[in-house]
Amino acid sequence: MHGIPASWLRHSEQRLVERLAERTTLLYGIAFHSERFADLPEANQYRDVLVDDSEKLPAALREAETLFATRQIRSWRWVPAVDQPLDALVPFLTRHGFARCDSHALLLTRWVGAPTEPGVRIVPARAVRAALREACGTPPSVVTGSPTQGARAAEAGLRSAAVEEWLDDPGLDAFVALAQGRGIAWCALHQVGDIGRLLGPTSPPGVTNHRGSVEGALVAHCLRLVQRLALPRICARVACVDRPQLALLESLGFARDAVMTEFVKEAPA
Repeated sequence: MHGIPASWLRHSEQRLVERLAERTTLLYGIAFHSERFADLPEANQYRDVLVDDSEKLPAALREAETLFATRQIRSWRWVPAVDQPLDALVPFLTRHGFARCDSHALLLTRWVGAPTEPGVRIVPARAVRAALREACGTPPSVVTGSPTQGARAAEAGLRSAAVEEWLDDPGLDAFVALAQGRGIAWCALHQVGDIGRLLGPTSPPGVTNHRGSVEGALVAHCLRLVQRLALPRICARVACVDRPQLALLESLGFARDAVMTEFVKEAPA
């Protein structure tokens, strides 16, 4: 089944970006763009880009950059088509300010129980949106520190707003871990047909010490939902550089299947 979870993940991710963005079909791929989430590459993507001749790469980049610049989009993601060779693409995009992002596509291959975490409640995210925003890293009040702190708070707020938009997808069930009434982590199951995709788990920086226990309990909670729904295929995605997250999911029954490569054009400093 090598590579199949990657196609499941792509299907799930397109459904999620469609919740945030408008769609424009270009010559070499499909552009999704959102002025509301202009600084989030998750909401601004040039997807399924297929360029059959390396000489055409500048034209492919130019059509996307023109569209995003017209809409004042400052940070966006280039997602190559499944059949797109990377030999010429990687050096070309690197020269033009893109960062290569590799991630593991994971497949659930065995059921592993995880204990609940004492002192932590797991509740549906739709019922505790303020706690969900905390779990996404949004500060409870306006940050008045350095410009860097303000920028991080603004980015966390945008990501939180994006997650709340995803809650409108009837196929998404999100959960928040609460400790002393505050949201400290969140996780979700996204169902597309008979495919289940795990989103997260994610904790804000201040509670990373909980990662192995609270986040493990959240994953186990989602997997119990998987069993109730009798979903036959479950996948997840983890950045290759995120070794703690990878180790956590592997300990809970996921196995590596394929590596997915994308590119992110960040906003200028």
